[in-house]
Amino acid sequence: MKGKQGIAIIYFSRRAGVEGLHKSWFKKKASEKNTLLAKTLIEQSFDSIQNLDLPVFHYHEGNQKGVTFGEKLANAYEDIFALGYEAVISLGNDTPEIIHIDWQKIKSELSAGRCVIGASQRGGAYLIGLTAASFEKISFQNLPWKSGKLFQDLATYCQKNGDLPILLQALPDINVYQDLVKWLQDAKLHPSHIRILQILQMGTISLVQNLGLGKQVLFVDQQLPARAPPIF
Repeated sequence: MKGKQGIAIIYFSRRAGVEGLHKSWFKKKASEKNTLLAKTLIEQSFDSIQNLDLPVFHYHEGNQKGVTFGEKLANAYEDIFALGYEAVISLGNDTPEIIHIDWQKIKSELSAGRCVIGASQRGGAYLIGLTAASFEKISFQNLPWKSGKLFQDLATYCQKNGDLPILLQALPDINVYQDLVKWLQDAKLHPSHIRILQILQMGTISLVQNLGLGKQVLFVDQQLPARAPPIF
């Protein structure tokens, strides 16, 4: 192991083409639209972390190791902790509201030796910040990933391996079409969301228009910076 370092981020996301095939936001005949939305969500979440002055390691279908999701994520944590980092944060690409989280608080709590968990509204987790001292690979990989019990069991795991974790605000994740509808109804729209909204306005039936969000979209569009956003 190398000398002790600070905090690193694992960006755990399939590449856009593969992600689009695994999601069911739109019908199969709209696979290109699924891929475009996947690409947009990936770019948006990556944009939100690239200016944090923290090293980012992207784990995708081309470099993940393991069979199950738990094995793949646990192996990624093991890799980065082996580099000497004292804390590692993992997050994915399906939580548009991640733009609103308090990164300074997350970094401060991890630096103080406390784990940090952000719950999804289905009982999963959109962000997992672990300290090296709290990481126990086998127990971690055997958590009930992709189930509504994950957040509860993850909090118990952190408590067994250290102090009570710091819990962030629960945020919605976007896995199916109904999630998009719910998110648009409840979202605190941000200029970075304009790319998602533009995709949802494509085609003969506009989800944005059907929900009566035209004025909100116009407001968000007007707040968008003149320069183009970075491309992932």
